[in-house]
Amino acid sequence: MSTYSIHSFGSHSQQQNDEDYPRYMNKGIYLIREKNVVLDHVRREVEIAIRARNDFLAFMNHEMRTPMHAITGLSSLIQ
Repeated sequence: MSTYSIHSFGSHSQQQNDEDYPRYMNKGIYLIREKNVVLDHVRREVEIAIRARNDFLAFMNHEMRTPMHAITGLSSLIQ
């Protein structure tokens, strides 16, 4: 029958924690890198959406301005 003193149990637990630290640290680094990949993917999608919105607004601005110039020009002829 083996008995453990509080001191030896505590030091064994600390030693085990010290040995597990690199494994947990590597897992943490892996998780951070994985999140960064996801964030980078989302950032690219958002940039594409922003470009599409800007192109749409530029196109619509042009499409609305052209008839407005015609209306303005014709209304000046009426006066």
